[in-house]
Amino acid sequence: MAFDSITFTVPMYSFLSWFSDGEFNNPIPIGNFTFTLTDIAQIQPPLNIAGYQISPNMCWDCPYAETVLGTYSKNNYHPRQQFFFDNEMAGDTALVFIKTTFNSDVGLSVELEHEFKIIFEDEN
Repeated sequence: MAFDSITFTVPMYSFLSWFSDGEFNNPIPIGNFTFTLTDIAQIQPPLNIAGYQISPNMCWDCPYAETVLGTYSKNNYHPRQQFFFDNEMAGDTALVFIKTTFNSDVGLSVELEHEFKIIFEDEN
């Protein structure tokens, strides 16, 4: 899936902004700014389903290769990973590998590994 362009609007704040509370935690926006990115397919190479890019020069035999691929969530009791799935993936199979490490700093640590086989089905 490739986008030709995407437009999004974000609130803008003054560096000496007004705040809606006495603790200065909730700034009041002074307006909105709209960004438009055009020709996204030309400036950004396609992503795989995990959301990261694999370079054509990737060294698959290098010892660090395993550490640069995948998505990670460290020091989080409620990790969330987001993946894009398209209707064109209907009938395809994805293997999802999960490795959880408990106590990754000092002392005894425990690693659990799981593998899920996911088959994409069409909604219709």
